[in-house]
Amino acid sequence: MLAISCQQDLPAAGTSRSEADLAASERLEGFARTASQRDICAAWNLAPLPPAGTDYVRSDVPTLVLAGSYDPVTPPVWSRTTAEHLTNSTYIEFPGRGHDVTSDNPCAAMLEALFLADPMTELDTSCVETSPGPSFAILDDVYRAPGLARSGHDVSLGSPGGVAWIEALAAVGVFGTFLLAAFLLILGLWLAFSRHRTRRVDRTAMVAYGLALLVAVTTIAMALLVTQLNDDYANRGALAFSLGPSRDLASAVLLAWISPLAGVLILALAVMAIWAWLTRRWHSGFRILTTMTVLCSLVMVMLGVRWDLFTMLV
Repeated sequence: MLAISCQQDLPAAGTSRSEADLAASERLEGFARTASQRDICAAWNLAPLPPAGTDYVRSDVPTLVLAGSYDPVTPPVWSRTTAEHLTNSTYIEFPGRGHDVTSDNPCAAMLEALFLADPMTELDTSCVETSPGPSFAILDDVYRAPGLARSGHDVSLGSPGGVAWIEALAAVGVFGTFLLAAFLLILGLWLAFSRHRTRRVDRTAMVAYGLALLVAVTTIAMALLVTQLNDDYANRGALAFSLGPSRDLASAVLLAWISPLAGVLILALAVMAIWAWLTRRWHSGFRILTTMTVLCSLVMVMLGVRWDLFTMLV
């Protein structure tokens, strides 16, 4: 496909298409993919193919051609035409399927396995008509959080892509919260089992300690749940996630409730931290600890606003 796209209508060196031609091309389906492939061909200095490069492949080699009736990228008519020029081919079209006919499709997997085991065997295609079709969702079936679909594009740690400044901010906030949560747990254990306490602990400090621990836990939970949802939707296509996550997913239900809870807890802890600094209550180290917890958690709040996490229950 790359060679074919390189051959089609490549402009000569030093020439460019008119703005009218560009506008017309942009309205064509698949223009973005075609343009990117042409850019690759130009970067590689590939010469256009001869006219024979656009001819149909003609062969008597056993071939299995699978197609999806709803495929917008390589529509079934292309597959059918290709199969017509392969004299020993088997063409199978799955009703209600899109571009990836083999994903979550036991029938396609079985037919592929049978064909590879014996390309000359006659395939039993009765399972095609009974294979599951597409599922549809209405707005009441999803949490309305279209911004959540941006999360995977904003943060893509460990793989190409992502927005650099958002990834850096998220890394600082999430990993900082992990460290603070660990420190808070160690501090709580030390206070619980220490035998050298010489004075009573301020009750407001104990309340702030509990809030800080809850803030750290809910913030970490938000990050983990967003990651889980992105993993769940990795193979479902962009459209499935662009409306919002399904209400049937446990991770989506938890995220819908934990996000506003985390927001309330962070606000309460921020108020207490400001009050403690103004009144010089608590130990200075504990004031710094609670303030750092608020600041690290605010990163997730900002991302939550961007990703519509706080409006999922609306």
